[in-house]
Amino acid sequence: MNFLKEFFEVNRSNEKKRAVSGECKICNKVYSDNIGSTGDRNEHLKRKHSNQYEKSKFPDLISWEDDIRV
Repeated sequence: MNFLKEFFEVNRSNEKKRAVSGECKICNKVYSDNIGSTGDRNEHLKRKHSNQYEKSKFPDLISWEDDIRV
C-alpha cells in the first residue's frame, strides 16, 4: 500500500526476523509488521486518523462528496 508511505517513516528493524517498523508521522506511535505486511499500520490509520486515511485512500470519493455538499 503505497499511500502508507505518506503517513509512516518505515525502517527495517531486524533483518533476521524479517520485520519492519513504521513511525506514524501524525502521532509518532511506532508499529511493527513483517516485511511485506501493512496490517498494523493500516489499522492504525483507520482507527486513529480516519479523516486522513479516507482522504488518502479514496481521494476521488472525498472530492465527489465535497461537490455534493456545496
